[in-house]
Amino acid sequence: MVVGMQSPVTCDDRNTRPLVLQAYGNRCAVCGLALKLVDAAHIVPVSDPRGDDIVNNGLALCRLHHGAYDVGLLGVRSDYRIILNTAAADRLRQVQLDGGLDAFQAALPKLIRLPNVAEVHPDRRKLRIGMEVRQFPAPLIA
Repeated sequence: MVVGMQSPVTCDDRNTRPLVLQAYGNRCAVCGLALKLVDAAHIVPVSDPRGDDIVNNGLALCRLHHGAYDVGLLGVRSDYRIILNTAAADRLRQVQLDGGLDAFQAALPKLIRLPNVAEVHPDRRKLRIGMEVRQFPAPLIA
């Protein structure tokens, strides 16, 4: 177990960030980037009544993937598969803001990188809720 971590780790946002980053080895769960460009992203935002500040409600994401995750372009299913929100991608195409979208999608791995410690893996239920909150089409949520 990672020093200072228990499951679930309940703490305020100030304390959650370093614990999430530690769980992921300070690397993006999608691309593996470190470079001090990695953030702790909430799976279910704390503004949602189902959101909380625990490590299992966090993902370590680089700024690109964090931004794509927060706007609902990128999602993580409960089986830890990474998916692109086709509805969000279609909206970008409609307003001609899809430059680089194909390359972005092609670079996505099939699965996120999980923490070495199972107790701090993302909560599968929260991953489904996170996709709902980000307005993924129901058939994509799993």
